[in-house]
Amino acid sequence: MSAAVARVAAMVTPEQLEAVLDEAELDWEALTVVLVAGATRDQVLTTLGASPEPAALGDVDWDHASAYAVVEIAGGVLALEHSGYADPSLDVLARLSSFGGSAAVARSNIKAQDRFGCAADGEVVFDAAEYPFVEVEEKQPLPSRLRPLFDTAWVDLDAPDDVEPEADPTLVAITMACDVTGLEPTVADLERAREATYHQVPVLTYLG
Repeated sequence: MSAAVARVAAMVTPEQLEAVLDEAELDWEALTVVLVAGATRDQVLTTLGASPEPAALGDVDWDHASAYAVVEIAGGVLALEHSGYADPSLDVLARLSSFGGSAAVARSNIKAQDRFGCAADGEVVFDAAEYPFVEVEEKQPLPSRLRPLFDTAWVDLDAPDDVEPEADPTLVAITMACDVTGLEPTVADLERAREATYHQVPVLTYLG
């Protein structure tokens, strides 16, 4: 397992991350965040299957496509997508982790479907399309140090009473993505990504 995935503790808390996202004026209720350690922008764009031609968000055919902004940050690459319906497939996530040893995705969309996935050295470690609702045994592949944080967003469907998660699942997913990749996007990174050139990608590739 890569050094990034073997980190001892998270670099940032969900509360700190919320402040960063809000300052960068990002709508994190419909957002895909992909973090890739040790990669270049071109490597990530190609692996995501993005069109090499730049596209303004207003020109994207939203019925059939979405778009990523991809920027290099300290230690790797940050990719942002603003619908929550163009997150990478498991195969793509695995391939992204082969560049620098780790990659992760956090996704939320208007249906409140929160995904968290991470990969190391070309193999998926954990992935769940709606991770707050996985069964107990499905949590086993998760790096053990992430379990306490994961459980703040997890809902035990076998509990006798309805229990709300302690923390926002989207914020928890992005926080875990920061931990496993060793990357911590700053406000400036997020603003730069939001204002960067976008590149179209197909939607619903996660289901492929």
